[in-house]
Amino acid sequence: MHSLLALRLGSLTCFSTCQKDVIQAKLAEIYTLMESYDSALECYHTAISLNPQNGLASQGLERLEKIMKGLDPDSSMDEGEQQI
Repeated sequence: MHSLLALRLGSLTCFSTCQKDVIQAKLAEIYTLMESYDSALECYHTAISLNPQNGLASQGLERLEKIMKGLDPDSSMDEGEQQI
């Protein structure tokens, strides 16, 4: 499945760099849902390297990092804070 997604993404050579960063961020979201965190991390980093202003990728990466640390990605509390 992963190779199929990578192959599909690799064939999208006609898109501009701006569109490729969005595609990479969306692909990372899919990998995150599939719990393929290493692949998601790679896609988020690629999206950000293509466009450092990509808010979708930055927010997704932040969320993924919380998931990988075992934290609730939807919690508004910081890492150092504890719920009482």
